[in-house]
Amino acid sequence: MINFIPYRFIFSGCVLLSAGLLASQTHASFDSACQTDWSVELHSYNRCSNLPILSPANDNQINMQLLLADKLLAKIEAPKPQAMQWFDSYGSVPFEASEFKYSLSNLTPSGRAKTSESKEQSDRYIAEERCRTNASGTQIFLQQIAKDSGLNTAEKKLLAEKRLSIDPSCDKALAFIKVANEWSPLVRQYMAYLNGSIAFYNGDYATAQRIYKALNSVKSPWLAETAAYMQVRTAVNEAYTSGLDEYGFQYLDNIDKNAIAAAFNAVTYYFKNYPQGQYVASTRGVLRRIYWMGGQQRKLIDEFNWQFNNASSPQFNLEMPLVAEEINQRIFESRLFEVANFKDPFFVATYDLMHMRVSSSKKYTPLSWQTLQAQKNIFKTEPELYRYLQAMHLLVQQNKPQQALEY
Repeated sequence: MINFIPYRFIFSGCVLLSAGLLASQTHASFDSACQTDWSVELHSYNRCSNLPILSPANDNQINMQLLLADKLLAKIEAPKPQAMQWFDSYGSVPFEASEFKYSLSNLTPSGRAKTSESKEQSDRYIAEERCRTNASGTQIFLQQIAKDSGLNTAEKKLLAEKRLSIDPSCDKALAFIKVANEWSPLVRQYMAYLNGSIAFYNGDYATAQRIYKALNSVKSPWLAETAAYMQVRTAVNEAYTSGLDEYGFQYLDNIDKNAIAAAFNAVTYYFKNYPQGQYVASTRGVLRRIYWMGGQQRKLIDEFNWQFNNASSPQFNLEMPLVAEEINQRIFESRLFEVANFKDPFFVATYDLMHMRVSSSKKYTPLSWQTLQAQKNIFKTEPELYRYLQAMHLLVQQNKPQQALEY
């Protein structure tokens, strides 16, 4: 595990290294192969040669990941050096940006890991989200029927066979289960739930919602709660797909606002009826997707900050390898991006470091000393981080290494 050194101790070393080893500026491009730059160059963006310090040259996702470690949310295992080659290769430092996330893990487990697959793809590719949780859904269902005392052995075997026969590929429709009159009411309810799942996997969200809602009032606590949770998943998938064009591209402006409202209402219903439920972490995670789809950037940022500050809550649902990527895609890359939405140290520090770089872009505005000084109240809970940013600005933007050391 990498042991991170407090800001006040690492900065003097950074100043000395950068003063002695500054090289010509490197302008990395995403359409070219990464080349290791062995200089300690803090002025210009270089995704190929990130350092384990908060730096303007780092990819902003790297800086966010380091901040997550500093918040004691993430653990970082140093990348293992490659075997010696006849050409330059990466060691532990510097490192390429896109690979670093695989070094992160949670210090506090996500509540989602208890009930859903924890290594899901990025939510940029959630069009087929419904197809990726069949394995975990099957396991949970089999565990539930095994312990349900209202079912006899033959009924448990029948239900297990029916659930195991559901193998969604999302490229062909699954057939519904035909309900037999001789089945007990409880078995018919379980079969109804399985038919709701088949409709869900088929992308027939209207049918899935009707089935799940009909199960809200059944006596089985597990069926009632799980159906309520599946209403959340169904609603958010329906909202998402309403914004897809014929080629599968997502346009947030095209998302049905009523579908977004329905998804939020489903979340509200679940928390009202199951405030201590087994799916509270997963349901809380849906809020970020709802805020993103609805263009509610301020609420999305607030939800991330709630998660950062409530790791001990049963509703904590962040997976550390994916957090920085999600923030980058949905906030920093959003066309709705507004720096005025940032009111907290984590997001402001990330933004500040991005705007201390040297850049030739016409749209780029470097962070001024006056703007940084005006942020003092934002960093009142993290004064060391604030002093670090001031020192970095003096070094990189103002070329005043001696004054930087005073911070």
